[in-house]
Amino acid sequence: MNRRRFLQSVAAAAGTVTCFDFAAYGDSPPRPSPHLHRWFPQIRTPKEIWLLPTHWDVQEAMILESASGLATLAVQQGNWHTLIYEDAANDGYQRWFDEYCKANSPTLLRLTLDEVVARMLKANLVRGYILYRYDQSNRELHSDGKLDESVNVATSLASPMGGLVVSEQLADRMQKLGLRELLDARDRSEKWCLSQHDFSRNVLATADPKTRNIRSFMIALNAFVCSGRGEAYNKALVRCWEDAPVIGWGCDAEDKQTSPSSKWGLF
Repeated sequence: MNRRRFLQSVAAAAGTVTCFDFAAYGDSPPRPSPHLHRWFPQIRTPKEIWLLPTHWDVQEAMILESASGLATLAVQQGNWHTLIYEDAANDGYQRWFDEYCKANSPTLLRLTLDEVVARMLKANLVRGYILYRYDQSNRELHSDGKLDESVNVATSLASPMGGLVVSEQLADRMQKLGLRELLDARDRSEKWCLSQHDFSRNVLATADPKTRNIRSFMIALNAFVCSGRGEAYNKALVRCWEDAPVIGWGCDAEDKQTSPSSKWGLF
């Protein structure tokens, strides 16, 4: 018995099955589970690493995250040889990166964000950009409430569309570098997005639209990205394989984010 069926059987035995919020999906036919897999992928060793300074501006960082994610995806597919690294002024990160370079001897090249975008466009690693509206509300980070989901839609579709995640404020700058708009995601919802592509079933990602954290990893894994609440989150959990990880952190109290994932056998 897999973990999802075990948790459901325990709940049923305890007489709490009516407390599940996912009755609409609970009667779906059993699906074959894959063999145990290494969910954290082994990233191929690059021949070259592009170094960029830390980007404290979140909207610029969204572009950097999506560029890094698309580069990593291309490396994993065997179509590219370069990864992108944000050079953080942190002793632990510096020591780790120095040891990595000693072990793997990649060529290091320091570039600006615009130079990275231009090089990726020339190499056909980027087809254009996906436009989103940056959430500038007064809502506290990772809290529930009204939010703009468009950046999560853009992040989700960055991998299948080959697009950078670009805000309204930076669209002109990207156009001057030669990028065209692939999709205007400003009025698109996470629910709509889930129906547009066959995202990975091995991983699910949650993110606050105000944060840039690990969006590069989400893109590299072809993960569906949502705010960790509502119908889109529930449907995304159901479609994933049992024991798949939920990476990132969304917008609600801890128990409201982790209880649904546990009920569906994800961690």
